[in-house]
Amino acid sequence: MFINRVVTACAALALGGVMAMSCAAAEQTTLRFAMPVPSGQWILQNDLLPWAEKIEKESGGRIVVDIQPVGVFGTPDTYLELVESGVIDGAWFVPGYAPGRFRLTSSVELPGIFKTAEQASSTYWKLFEEGLLGGEYYGVKPLALFMNVPYIMMTKDHRIETMSDLKGLKLRASGRMIGSVLEAIGASGVGMPASEMAEAIRLGVLNGTVFAYEALEPFGIADLITDINETPLGSITHIVIMNPDSYDKLPDDLKKVIDDNSGLAFSEQLGASYDEADKRIRAKYDEKGTYTVTVPSEAFLAEYKSAITPVFEAWKEEARAADGNPDAILARIEELTAQ
Repeated sequence: MFINRVVTACAALALGGVMAMSCAAAEQTTLRFAMPVPSGQWILQNDLLPWAEKIEKESGGRIVVDIQPVGVFGTPDTYLELVESGVIDGAWFVPGYAPGRFRLTSSVELPGIFKTAEQASSTYWKLFEEGLLGGEYYGVKPLALFMNVPYIMMTKDHRIETMSDLKGLKLRASGRMIGSVLEAIGASGVGMPASEMAEAIRLGVLNGTVFAYEALEPFGIADLITDINETPLGSITHIVIMNPDSYDKLPDDLKKVIDDNSGLAFSEQLGASYDEADKRIRAKYDEKGTYTVTVPSEAFLAEYKSAITPVFEAWKEEARAADGNPDAILARIEELTAQ
C-alpha cells in the first residue's frame, strides 16, 4: 500500500539513577504515483509535479507524492490493476486500456459534443459526481477526470475537403470510439502506439492520424503533416486515481489535503492545460506554414453528422447494457455544455 517512514529522535538523560526519555516522532507518508508519459512531458512538468509539491507543502511535509514517469511502475495498461491491488498508491490512467469497463464514461468521447478540453473535463467530472456514470470507478478513488482537446484529422499529402476524400484512408486512432467514427465516415482506424506513428506515416503505412495540434511536437509528426481537417472527431478520457485504502489510512487532516487538491477544479485545470498547449503549438506551426488547414463546410458537417448517427446509437445500446440511462446522460451533457 503506501510507505510510512517514521523518524524518531530520542534523548536519554540519567538523573539520580532515574532514566528520562524525551522522544519526538514525526510520521511521513509516501504515496507512489505512476505516470504514462516520460519525465519531460509538459502536463507532468507544468501540472502534476506542482500538484505533488502543493500537497507536500499543505501537509507540512507529512505527505510526499512520489511521481514516477512511464517505465518505473509497470506499463500504462496495467496501472488500473496496480492501483486497485495496492501495489502503487495512484496513477494517471487512460480508461481506454480497460475495454468494456467504462461504457458509460465513453459518452464523453462521442464526437462533436465539446469545443475545448476544459469544457469536456468539467462536464466529465460533473457527470461522475452526479452519479450518471454508475459504478464504473469501483476499486479506486478518482482525484481528477479530464480530457484532451477534441481530435481532428491530420494527413500527409492528402487533403480532406469532401466525405469521399476519406474513403480508404488509414489513420491512427486513439481508442475504440474514434476508430468507430472513422469506420462510419469511410476511413480505417489503425491502432498503434503513438511512439510508432511518425515512422508509419513516413513509410506510408498510415496516411495520417487523428490527434490535436498539441501532438505535433512530442510525437515527431510536425514535419510530416501537410493537411489538417478540423472536423471534431471526439477525444479520449484520462483519470488520476488513488487506492482507497491508501486514502482511508490517512488521518483526517491529511485526507482534507488530498480532497482540497482534487475534484472539479483539478480536472478543469488539467483540461485547460491541454487547451493552452494546443493553442501554443498551433500558433508556432501556423506561422511556419507547413500544412494547409481545411475548415469543414456546412455541407460536409451535415453529411458527417448523418454518417456518425450509428456511432451514437451503438453507444446507447452499450449504455443500456451497462444499466445506464443514455438519454439522461446525453441530455445532461447538452445542459452542461450550454452553460
